[in-house]
Amino acid sequence: MPLLVAPVADQPGREAAAVDETTPGARAPATTLLTQGNRVVLGPGVVRIHDHPGERQLPEHPVHRGPTGLGQMQPQEPIGDDHALGRRYRGHCMRSSNLPGFLGLGAQKAGTTTLQMLLASHPQVFLPDCKEVHYFSLHYARGLKWYQSHYLEAPEGSLAGDITPYYLFHPEAPLRIHGLLPEAKLIILLRDPVERSLSQYFHSVRLGLEHLPLEEAFVAEQSRLQGSEKALQPATGWHRSHQEHSYLARSRYEVQLDRYRKLFDSDQILILRSEDLFHDTQKPWSCLIEFLGLDPCPLPQRNTRSNSGAGEASGVSLEFRQKLRLSLATTYQRMASDYGIAW
Repeated sequence: MPLLVAPVADQPGREAAAVDETTPGARAPATTLLTQGNRVVLGPGVVRIHDHPGERQLPEHPVHRGPTGLGQMQPQEPIGDDHALGRRYRGHCMRSSNLPGFLGLGAQKAGTTTLQMLLASHPQVFLPDCKEVHYFSLHYARGLKWYQSHYLEAPEGSLAGDITPYYLFHPEAPLRIHGLLPEAKLIILLRDPVERSLSQYFHSVRLGLEHLPLEEAFVAEQSRLQGSEKALQPATGWHRSHQEHSYLARSRYEVQLDRYRKLFDSDQILILRSEDLFHDTQKPWSCLIEFLGLDPCPLPQRNTRSNSGAGEASGVSLEFRQKLRLSLATTYQRMASDYGIAW
């Protein structure tokens, strides 16, 4: 996998020549880079990771080329959570009528509603009226024409997107996306795994989707999810608990990222920490603009975090939080070692 883009804090390093390894014979851009092990830092907050021989290698996957609004997130019924593909535009995202050039994959309760609000404000971006189209997760059986119908009003030359946080967690979504949109840009927001898990639980409680007390719900998760991946394999598949009660499973980011990295080049993937989006929005906004190949645009003004909870998680004991962190220890380790992201 050639490159992975991920924001991290700046650290000292040594100077190196900047070379685009994705394009044979490509000339180095007029930028000085810093190297940190297998990471190449491209300015403040952006890292591209090069896989080296001897490091963990993801298995290769055959290439699949053929077809195969701010509403309520995660409704109880399976109606939401959450060929020629057009030309590449300036080497960034394809701009095509009736198909998106980028997707916001998730994670749920990690800032995708804020992401939707920010990108919708850019004059070159088109997003459907409904947030979470869910074509590659819940509505795949409706077919390509149904999906395209969401983009019929996209202005000529605009960059269309689909922000559906269930795509990151849905096991069939990566292959379905790659089959239709193999050159799409993918945006992933990742929040502290424990905080994300707790936020999802209280989100489900507020929507009436969860009736078990906190600790009982987390204990019941494994049994609730049994058989879910098999149930999701058909185009019409749906599994209620996979969508509504997957508190720890959705926070195991390494499992979900591995599925996408098997299919997509890493320079198609932008990973942002949710905490940076919430508290230092200008840097992630600049990363998004560059990643998507958009013209510079001022950061939209906003007063509150979109779709935030009511603060229920603040009452969760430190002891229970520590238990959750221990359960997610592999995720914390892999995110730090593979992506340079720590919480």
